[in-house]
Amino acid sequence: MLYYRRTWSEAGEHKRTRASGLLGTVRHEWDVEYARTSVLKYLYRRERRGEEIARDIFPFVSWDSAPEGGKVSLLWRLLSVEREGDKRGGHILFIPWGDEI
Repeated sequence: MLYYRRTWSEAGEHKRTRASGLLGTVRHEWDVEYARTSVLKYLYRRERRGEEIARDIFPFVSWDSAPEGGKVSLLWRLLSVEREGDKRGGHILFIPWGDEI
């Protein structure tokens, strides 16, 4: 199927919509406070819950952002940087540095 779209609502919930294309290789699902986009399931994924956003390019890069902090990592903890308020830390070659978050 080249394109598919479905909208539904359960009792007491917001209306949700799911769309997919290119034989299911690209998917997008959303409602008022949530959205998820994926390409080839987990090869690329972006998920938003409220103001928090998580992005992944499997298995190399992940990037999470929120109003009070965020995290960027390369190959999980080979190289990572985290921020939470005034605290900063992360890992270089799996060795922690900075503030413990």
